[in-house]
Amino acid sequence: MARDALQLVYEQREKQVEQALYAYQKSQKMLFEQRKQLQNLSQYRQQYISQLTAKGGGAIHL
Repeated sequence: MARDALQLVYEQREKQVEQALYAYQKSQKMLFEQRKQLQNLSQYRQQYISQLTAKGGGAIHL
């Protein structure tokens, strides 16, 4: 009886660990995607500033 209870607790904990691992992996993927988006936006901003400066808008401070 005690062994069955321990087995049940073990299986529940194992399931919780699997769920936590899945949530962690999902969060890591989301973080990677957000960092990539930030990098793309930063590049776009730099290109925009360069084009604006080239067209004579050098006095604008961003």
